[in-house]
Amino acid sequence: MRKAFIVAVMMTLVLLCASALEGTVTWTWYENDPRVEYYRYQVDGQDDDKWTVVDKYVSEVSVVLDVSVLHTLYLQQSYDGILWSASASTDSEIFEEQAAEEEIPAEEPWEPEPAEEIPAEPEPVEEAPAEPAAPVAVYVPVNAIDFGAGYMNHIPDSSGPKALGIFASYSRPVITKGVFNFGVKVNLGLYTSKNLIFDTANTTLFPYAGVLAQVSFRVASSDIYAALGPEFGARLITDPSYTFGLDAEIGVRYHRWEKIAIGFAVADHYYLYPRPERANRMEFKAFLGVTF
Repeated sequence: MRKAFIVAVMMTLVLLCASALEGTVTWTWYENDPRVEYYRYQVDGQDDDKWTVVDKYVSEVSVVLDVSVLHTLYLQQSYDGILWSASASTDSEIFEEQAAEEEIPAEEPWEPEPAEEIPAEPEPVEEAPAEPAAPVAVYVPVNAIDFGAGYMNHIPDSSGPKALGIFASYSRPVITKGVFNFGVKVNLGLYTSKNLIFDTANTTLFPYAGVLAQVSFRVASSDIYAALGPEFGARLITDPSYTFGLDAEIGVRYHRWEKIAIGFAVADHYYLYPRPERANRMEFKAFLGVTF
């Protein structure tokens, strides 16, 4: 999320009321990040329960205020209406009351009184944009580490060993092009057949490790990603063997909290070597992710 810019414009007729000058102060801001969906503003404070939230199509606010004193508008922007950037702020112009000098004409026969002078309306004053503090980056992780569990089964030969296991992965975006992030993803997994519990002597372990190229893009508060790359696997304890193939994976990571995400994915492990082991193993994953 880039910086928000605000300008203050003080317009309309200034009204004299007791010792205060009342006028309409208009603040205007400009879109600088097309992904922003919401703004919220507050005059002369940043209390949690006093923000006014508007959608991205609103770009100005007008308030009747005492213009003889300074007022500050605070503005924040958000992708999802939950997490907000740091505040940008700008101050209004201060006007001092100036009483009009009353002119009394000399009395002359048959001459009408001069018309009363009307104070001139103050000219609109446009302030230079205030430089806001840098907004907090929302949902733009540099790195992500996922931990989870999954279910694996052979396809199309479903009579192959069904396995449950755990896995961990590390994702890192490298290049951003438009709405897409391109990077790398490293997967490590360890699965076991049900014999680990019921028949330890005949259990089978299925470890694997892969390095994948990944592309991701954002939809609201979620990252959708796809990854493809080589993978090395093994079959241990029962009929030990080693395999090499490709790992194709698609998934979604929902950013429910600022640093913690919930994710689901499906992967296809297609083994090319050795030929007797050529088969597909489908893997269904659920995980928690930590971004930093």
